[in-house]
Parts: sequence; structure tokens; C-alpha cells
Amino acid sequence: MNNVKLWKEGEELACQYLKKHGYQILGRNYKNKVGEIDILARPKGEKDTLVVVEVKAKSSDEYGRPIEMITPHKRKKLEQVVSVYLMENNLDNYVRFDAIEVLDGDINHIEGI
Repeated sequence: MNNVKLWKEGEELACQYLKKHGYQILGRNYKNKVGEIDILARPKGEKDTLVVVEVKAKSSDEYGRPIEMITPHKRKKLEQVVSVYLMENNLDNYVRFDAIEVLDGDINHIEGI
């Protein structure tokens, strides 16, 4: 499977998972001049919480788990992107950073990366 197809399928599985677990999907593939956020979501019953979800999909863990692809640099970049998003939308939400790793079809949701 090529990387683009794997990435798209992983993101779709992540959205389905989040919806099944009561999250409202606010946006996908949000981009600004700083970078991109895979999924923006809101947990059920938490109207003041914005969850930034980074999706990492791999077909095997031969070279490590998908979560290991989220480096400190990537996390800092996500913080910068969401800061611009909050300013653009005049929001003052609590922000939580989560990861969803998709490994050979299995989903692992890691809250608070």
C-alpha cells in the first residue's frame, strides 16, 4: 500500500473511532502558514476543550511504532499551528494534544501527548 493511501485510510479510521467515542469532528486537514493539523475535535460534554489529533499510520512496527514519529519538534510545530488557529477563530479554549496511531488496522488513542 502506498503512503498516501495508508495515510488517508488511517485518518478516516481515526475519525470513525473518535465519532464512535463521542467526539465531534470540528475539522480535518486544517492548514495555515505554520503547518497542518490532521483532526480538530471536541470531546462529548466538554464544550471548552479543543483536541488536536495527530494521526500516524504504519503498515508494520518493523521500524518502530507510529507514535514514535511524533518528535518534540513535531509537537512544538502543532502548538504553533493551533495558536494561529485559536487567534484566527477568536477562541480561548483549553487545548489537549492527542495522537491516534493506526498500525495494520488497529487503533490506539493516546490522550495528552
